[in-house]
Amino acid sequence: MFTGLIEQVGTIRRLERNGTSYLLTIAHLPWDEPLKAGDSVAVNGICLTTVDVQAQAFSATAMPETVQHSAMAKWQLGMHVNLERALSVNGRLHGHFVSGHIDAIGKVSQIRRDEIAHRIRVQVEPALLRHIIPKGSIALDGMSLTITETGKNYFEVSIIPHTWQQTNTREYQNGSIVNIETDVLGKYIDHLLRSQKNTDENLQKILIQNGFLD
Repeated sequence: MFTGLIEQVGTIRRLERNGTSYLLTIAHLPWDEPLKAGDSVAVNGICLTTVDVQAQAFSATAMPETVQHSAMAKWQLGMHVNLERALSVNGRLHGHFVSGHIDAIGKVSQIRRDEIAHRIRVQVEPALLRHIIPKGSIALDGMSLTITETGKNYFEVSIIPHTWQQTNTREYQNGSIVNIETDVLGKYIDHLLRSQKNTDENLQKILIQNGFLD
């Protein structure tokens, strides 16, 4: 579990493909508490498990499921990625609950200044928008952001100067492919409501079939 508050930006130093799996090595600045093999790190919002740890780098593997449902296939050597270590149980939750499991990818279609902020528009499949609402939370490449606007096939977020400077958003361009994780609480509520609706509809059919309802 993560918070969506990026701790630092790392650099991809190794990117080996084995079929549809990847072995990555990410260089980074020293942490206040060193990583250990087996730790979880969110890399551009993707929860990866470290398999080898050095003083200022770690390696992790990504399974085919992860590659297929994220922007990882577009990654390149030297690319900058957002990094966040797993949430500590005694830490404060400053962002929102982020699982590190990517729901979809999106494409940056517009970047514009809004006084001191930058507004970023991201195109997505329309079906994803039922979990994306104005003023709701979303994780974009692992960053906990607030949705400012939605449309038929897009949503927008506003990036404050600190986030712009401390993450890889300053390298975004029109056409950039980004990882998206919608709000986990919203997804669970949606699933429960849909399950309840199906249960109610099936019960009604049974009652009608057995003459209890007209």
